Amino acid sequence: MNIHMQLFKRENGTWYVQFERGKKLSLKTKDAALAQQLFRKITVLSG
Repeated sequence: MNIHMQLFKRENGTWYVQFERGKKLSLKTKDAALAQQLFRKITVLSG
């Protein structure tokens, strides 16, 4: 199963993951390196 996800930063500086159907999940961080690390973990777990 392959789920399309996108990592993005909102205007307030917080990083989010957006899933296929528009659902968004806050990573609750403003640190880009930490956001990338969390995104990689989510990607591995989902796929």
